[in-house]
Amino acid sequence: MANTLVKYGTNHTATKTLPAEADVVGGNYQVYVTLIHEWGKQIVAKTLATRTSALNYSYTFNTLKLRSNGIYKIKWEYEIADTVYVDYSTIDVYTPYATSATFFANYAYLNNAGNTAKFDGFEQKVRNIIHAYCGQTFTYYEDLSLSLDGTGARTLTLPVKLQNFTEVIATINDSLGSTTSDETTSMEKTPDSDWFIRWKGNKGTFKTYASYEITGDWGWVYVPSNVTQAAELLIAEQFNDDNAYRNHGVTDLYMDTHRMRIDEKITFNSTGVIDADVLLMDYIKHEFSWV
Repeated sequence: MANTLVKYGTNHTATKTLPAEADVVGGNYQVYVTLIHEWGKQIVAKTLATRTSALNYSYTFNTLKLRSNGIYKIKWEYEIADTVYVDYSTIDVYTPYATSATFFANYAYLNNAGNTAKFDGFEQKVRNIIHAYCGQTFTYYEDLSLSLDGTGARTLTLPVKLQNFTEVIATINDSLGSTTSDETTSMEKTPDSDWFIRWKGNKGTFKTYASYEITGDWGWVYVPSNVTQAAELLIAEQFNDDNAYRNHGVTDLYMDTHRMRIDEKITFNSTGVIDADVLLMDYIKHEFSWV
């Protein structure tokens, strides 16, 4: 099931064609949609789809519904001859790291019809390269929840940058059973980093037999300028005819003797463009542990 790409800040109209006409109950064709974000939050509860023509249905998700980046699952539920069927489709809401207009303004010598047609595909590829190199995405997730297991430490390391949180619910599982408690007012972000939360005054620990559901806004509100500059450099490299050699780590090529030299450091520890590596250096995600 391929994802349909949807640029952040735009509406998306999902469509469905049925194999036969849906049942009608109370004047409504029985075709429903539900929208669920990959983090588990239901964004749109089960609601009727719009019949656009015989067998064809649609539903438009506006920007208020698609406020977070990431994968959304669209659940189609319909009834034909008193039998209920369920199908799924997915959309990938993404934030581009570079725009076509700005890129071709900065690289005017590359601006032609053939290259502009390739831009979106190259931008997507470069985005994935940056994700792999930095170990994180530079996208925004609004009002979503993550559940993390306690580690026994006073500080909890977060897998995604946290802008702010609105709720922290602890679920404790021990010999007495399972209990929940609201620990929102007992928590705070560490003052020097968006990657950790801790107990206020370091007066508690994140118990190993508990999980903590943190609700808030995550990720990056905007794409850092260094990331955009690196993306443009890497996109320009995609248009370079010599890129095929560098993709295989070839640093020297002697055509008369057919000798090639391959540098493993370039192949496995680099984006392939040194200037891009330098621009991204401060955004590489490192793992930390706390006691």
